[in-house]
Parts: sequence; structure tokens; C-alpha cells
Amino acid sequence: MSLPLSVYPKLPRKQPHSVGFNRYSLYFDGTGYVEVPHDSSLAITGDLTILTFMDIRDRGSTVLMDVITKAPSHMWREANYRFSVSDSDGTLHLVWGDGTNQDSLAGSVVEDRGIVFAGAQFEGNVARLLLNGEVDAQKTTTV
Repeated sequence: MSLPLSVYPKLPRKQPHSVGFNRYSLYFDGTGYVEVPHDSSLAITGDLTILTFMDIRDRGSTVLMDVITKAPSHMWREANYRFSVSDSDGTLHLVWGDGTNQDSLAGSVVEDRGIVFAGAQFEGNVARLLLNGEVDAQKTTTV
């Protein structure tokens, strides 16, 4: 679903000069982010698919670079979902938790590959990472 252009300027931004607005998308220069206040509608309560185009460049760090995250704290088991790229090896990562337990999945290298179409999907008890329209990695989970 695309938001009308009039909605974009209303999105909260922490670093306004590092987040730009295109006609139907946001773009980042590597330092900015958009923070959306907590809302229960953003939590995994059933099937969920997150899709995005991205162009990830090596930043020379060892942190996870969040693409889309629903997390109330730094605790992995409390992160409802965290779709990210590891800057240490450039791979897609998906971490999710239910408040008590956590699980994770790692995928292919996307760093320095140009623009890729990537995603994370929860369908029933299966978690998947998607890359360029194909299943990149998947696992059955009890979390």
C-alpha cells in the first residue's frame, strides 16, 4: 500500500537531513531513521510480510543495521521482530521473540550488491527471508 504524498511530511523523524522523501518512498543516507510510536497493530499477531528495496553499503562496523524493527527494548526476546543486515558480514538477518523466547534466521549477503528486493515473512510457524523474489532462508519455529 502506498501512502499519499501528503502523509510523508507528517512522519516523525529524528534526523531530518538524513531522511529524504521521494514520491512513494523514503530514502536514507546511512545515518537517519524514522521512528513510529508503539501501536499494537504493528505487532505480529498472525501472518506478516515486510518487503523493501535496499542498497546496502559496508559501513565498516560490526552492528546490525535495522531495516524494519518492532522492538520495545534492547532485549532480543522482547523484539517482536527485527529485520536487519549485519554489517560484519553483510547478510540479511531476522530476529523475533514473544517476550520470553527468541529465535533468529540468517540469509545471503546483500551488502555491496546494488539494489536488491528483500523481505521477511512470517506465515504460520514458518519464518522466511526473501531475496529478489525467492525464498533465501526459512525455518520452522515455535516462537
